[in-house]
Formats: sequence, C-alpha cells, structure tokens
Amino acid sequence: MFANTPKSSNSNRILDIYNPNREYLSDNDDMVNVGELNAEQRQEIAQLREEVTTAHMRTATFEERAIHKDTRSEELQSLLNEYKEKMKNLLNERNESQLLRSEEGYGYRIQARDVQIQQLKRHIRNNLSAGAVLFSLAIVLLSKN
Repeated sequence: MFANTPKSSNSNRILDIYNPNREYLSDNDDMVNVGELNAEQRQEIAQLREEVTTAHMRTATFEERAIHKDTRSEELQSLLNEYKEKMKNLLNERNESQLLRSEEGYGYRIQARDVQIQQLKRHIRNNLSAGAVLFSLAIVLLSKN
C-alpha cells in the first residue's frame, strides 16, 4: 500500500499511471524498465494508452449523458406532476360546476313543483268555494221545502 502523504497519495499515483504524455517508470522490481522495451512493445504500450484514454473519454461522455438524462428525467417528472395537478384541479372545477348545475336543476324543478302546488291549491279553493255555494244553495232550498 502507498502511504497517504502529499508526495505519494493514491490519487497522485493513479494520475501518474494514466498520464499519456509520460513514460511509465516503476519502482517495482517486477516491472520492466522502459529502456529495455523494443519499438514494437513501445508501440503496443502507446496504443494501449490511447485505448485507455479513449475509454476514459467514452466513460466521461457516458457519465455526462447519464447526468443529462437524469436531469431531463427529473424535469419531465416535474412537468408530469404539474400536469397531474392541473388535471386534478380541472376535474375538481368541472365536478363543482356539474354539482352547481345539478343543484340549479333541482332548484328549478322544486320551483316548478311549488308553482304546480300553488295552482292545485287555487283550483281546490275554487272548487271548494263552488261546492260550498252549491251546498249552501241546496240547504237553503231544502229548508224552504
């Protein structure tokens, strides 16, 4: 393990390893000295470094896309929630409006029935008064006989 000092930290070590502009020199005895590599090996190492750099760039691109997709997804979710709230409010308003119209309809029906009841009462009074007159006339005629 590396000591976590300013000269040799893990992050600095990683940066040194992935630096494409620097020859790789290791203090590890198992590693090959760069001076001992032939041209073909150097070319292969350079190609591998390019592939690593390309892979890092692609990873960064994918991460950036993922961030944008997450952001867009959050925006769309927020927009969807706004539309749901608006629809809920519109449905509530429509239901209230229908309820008011329904209540108005019942009110009109009640008024119409009240008018009918008043007409029936007048009709009954008229018929009763005519009946009372006839009944009174019959009593008068019977009492004269």
